[in-house]
Amino acid sequence: MDWVAEGHGCVVEMKRMMTQKTEFNLSLSTLTEFIEGDVQGQIIRITDTRLLLLPQGCRGIRGTEMEGFAVSPDDLKDVYL
Repeated sequence: MDWVAEGHGCVVEMKRMMTQKTEFNLSLSTLTEFIEGDVQGQIIRITDTRLLLLPQGCRGIRGTEMEGFAVSPDDLKDVYL
């Protein structure tokens, strides 16, 4: 989580933890509180077992129709570089 606080994105593999329901839910709660609450970042599910953790100023956009070259500047007005 230090990486995200320092402005780096990272991918987290959750497969092994998914079998322990209590630990998995606690981990998601902790990640959500820190990434979305404290750091003001974003958590994105990229596969069934992997999460992408983005720092503040980064924003995930859904689908290829929303690629950067296809998006109008107004769609990205709340993204900071």
